[in-house]
Amino acid sequence: MLSEIGRIIKGFFRWWITELRSLVPANLLRGFVGRRETLRLRYAGEALTVERERGAELLELGQIPISADMEQKMPDEIGNLLKRHRVRPGPADLVLSGGLALNREVELPIEVAENLAEVLAFEMDRLTPFRADEIYYDYAVKGSDPELKHLIVGLLIARRADIDRLADWARKAGLEPRSAGGGREEDARVERGEGSFDLLPRETPNARGVWLTRATVLLVVITLLLSGGALYASMARDRRALDLAEEKVADLRAVAAEMKTLEERAEQLRQKRNFVLEEKRDRPVSLAILDEVTRRIPDGSWLLRFIVKDGELRIIGFAGEPSRLVRNLEESPMLSSVRFAAPVTRDPRLQMDRFNLTAKIGSEAVSEGGTE
Repeated sequence: MLSEIGRIIKGFFRWWITELRSLVPANLLRGFVGRRETLRLRYAGEALTVERERGAELLELGQIPISADMEQKMPDEIGNLLKRHRVRPGPADLVLSGGLALNREVELPIEVAENLAEVLAFEMDRLTPFRADEIYYDYAVKGSDPELKHLIVGLLIARRADIDRLADWARKAGLEPRSAGGGREEDARVERGEGSFDLLPRETPNARGVWLTRATVLLVVITLLLSGGALYASMARDRRALDLAEEKVADLRAVAAEMKTLEERAEQLRQKRNFVLEEKRDRPVSLAILDEVTRRIPDGSWLLRFIVKDGELRIIGFAGEPSRLVRNLEESPMLSSVRFAAPVTRDPRLQMDRFNLTAKIGSEAVSEGGTE
């Protein structure tokens, strides 16, 4: 995506600068800018040719043969050749010849136009005998056929090793590589236009296109400054809005935390209230049942345990006549289903019977809790 955006921006500035140049008289433009001069390094595998391009004039400065023992000496040889011709190092175009760069055209579905760079990256293994990580390539749309829904794309492809070797020699010789081409374009790069290819990696500084004049450079700088100022102002506004939003979010989080604390306190209060209500409800019932049992238990009997839980009464104790106790409790309107929960046993020491009775508490005194 960034590559495509960069391509669009560069194309716009190239068109804009060309239009501005057309408004300046030719004599004035030549006097103001002077004659432009560019070096060209033509690499053919076995030899490197250094050329000087000045206006429409192309002059060969010399040719350096390439061998295994010359590989490390190439930057020095290029520098010495420039010194002999009194040429100062500067921008340089890199050109691959001798079949080191491949031109070809491919047809792709017209639907891939919006994602052409990504599609070509995936298809490069199929379109060339090399892997995608072994080559540099550039492309340009040559045409389209809406009826057949085809897109005709021109490709220029070269091995990375060749481009990197040539660019490394140029930099070490003090030159600034600004473009890399070849194939059918190797003899037509005096005037580089929209359709030309550039194989230099995207991160490599590259002055592709015509040299900017001093006036157009100034206009570009002013435009960039104005655009940067507008972008900075917009980012500052967005930053202030973001800060305000973060403050509001922080306030809302504090309110949410306070509400959660209040909810927890309310829940604790509800639990305490329910406990108090249950205690208030259970105690009167338990006291009423205890009073009823006390009045109906025969004289000479006593209780060891008195339990009211889940609507049921359980009493354990000693009595002289446990059966009489059962009859007395059955007559109570508060109790029902009075029965022995365990066999009656005789205590020889007390000479009394130990009983274990249960009974259902009637609707007049229903208890949900329990008291012992």
